[in-house]
Amino acid sequence: MRTAALHLWGNDVVASYDMFDAVADAYNQDAGKIDALISDFSATSEELLASIDGVLDAMEGIATATNEGAKERQILHKDRGSQIRGGYGHR
Repeated sequence: MRTAALHLWGNDVVASYDMFDAVADAYNQDAGKIDALISDFSATSEELLASIDGVLDAMEGIATATNEGAKERQILHKDRGSQIRGGYGHR
């Protein structure tokens, strides 16, 4: 009986522990790879956000310039219309 218990301990328990240890090491390695992947994803997300902010700023600048240009054109159009009417004796 004692031999059977030692045999069980020597073969099954140690083999199970070795397998558990190997699984734990593999899990640890996988966790490190996932951590690196998440870190890379986070950095890429931050870069993308910065790029989107830049595009939005540029679009805002374009919209502002377009509005200012339209206002100037409207002012020139009114002034020119006044000059034309004034030149023909209209008020």
